[in-house]
Amino acid sequence: TIEACHTSQFENHVRAVLALPLGRADLRVAAACTVNVLGGVAGHPETRLAAALGAEGVSIHLYGKAEARRGRKMGHLTVTAASAAVARSVALQAAALLGLPAF
Repeated sequence: TIEACHTSQFENHVRAVLALPLGRADLRVAAACTVNVLGGVAGHPETRLAAALGAEGVSIHLYGKAEARRGRKMGHLTVTAASAAVARSVALQAAALLGLPAF
């Protein structure tokens, strides 16, 4: 939600905990697709970041976990695009470059 929405889910969580008004949660882009980056699929994902970031509209967030165990969520990537079909297509390409299975 960081790239795609007016207010991220993290920011709205903090606002809620502090009893502050929630921010807008609607999209600020036409479409977005998010893919979880899992460890253990093809080694540590950081080794393949440059290739995945080369695709237009791709943002990657890694959580700084040292051990990449199979199935462990290591981060996520988000693709913003003009349509859901384009966002999904680019997300599939970026996921493949990271060594992640198709979804």
